[in-house]
Amino acid sequence: MDSSPVTRGVALLEAGRLIRFRHTVILGELDKWLFSAIKDLILDPDSYVYLAAINALAEAACYGSTYLREMITLFKNFNGTKATDAKIQAAYESSEDVASTVNTDVILRSRLCEVLGKVFRVLGDMSPIWMDESAGVFLSCLTDKDEIIRASALSSLAELILACRGRNIEKYLEEVLFVVERLLITDTSALVRRSAVNLLRQIIKSCDTDIFEVVGGRLRDLQRELLRLWRRDSDHVVRLHAELALEELRAAVKAVISQETACPNRVVL
Repeated sequence: MDSSPVTRGVALLEAGRLIRFRHTVILGELDKWLFSAIKDLILDPDSYVYLAAINALAEAACYGSTYLREMITLFKNFNGTKATDAKIQAAYESSEDVASTVNTDVILRSRLCEVLGKVFRVLGDMSPIWMDESAGVFLSCLTDKDEIIRASALSSLAELILACRGRNIEKYLEEVLFVVERLLITDTSALVRRSAVNLLRQIIKSCDTDIFEVVGGRLRDLQRELLRLWRRDSDHVVRLHAELALEELRAAVKAVISQETACPNRVVL
């Protein structure tokens, strides 16, 4: 491929556009070589190129479940081998924008995570069928030693839960709330804690008027934790997310009350 970042970036943007519009020729090339080539370019040191590659990967994953499943598997099973690290490092050595101490494993995994979050946002109502394949993958990343991976996983899980709109999340909710509460108390990374409280907000938003059925007995504890963060947390972004989450919670409860008032239960004799 052309060595010019501009040329590579434009080509990737065009490929993504053609995939989105289901161009028959470009779709025919996806299985042959194009999908693999796009994956390789998320390692490009130029931000214009790798962002365009992320966009093209997302378009491919939105087009076919095979590509989305391959991306989930790649993210789940990725382990930095010497060969992989050498390949990634070679791509970055010539870049002046990347620090010499860059963790190449983190770069690749965080970008894959970013793609998955974007895809679930686009899939919308189709996202619940991916909950079982994806939720555990994201949760397993929350103990990673790198804050970028933890924050990326929280953000992608938030995108998935929001897209599901409260469906198919009950079996994971207890674990998610437990892990998020632990992170908010013990994690020293502002990036992670911001992503964690944003996840709480998206859980509330996704449940909407089903908030009592989905969250159930944890609702009071959730409200108390958000109030504590809003009043006492030292990070202003965490406080802002907590405030927004409380507003979402109040709106959801108000909507439930209005719904029940407007549609009283009919008594059948």
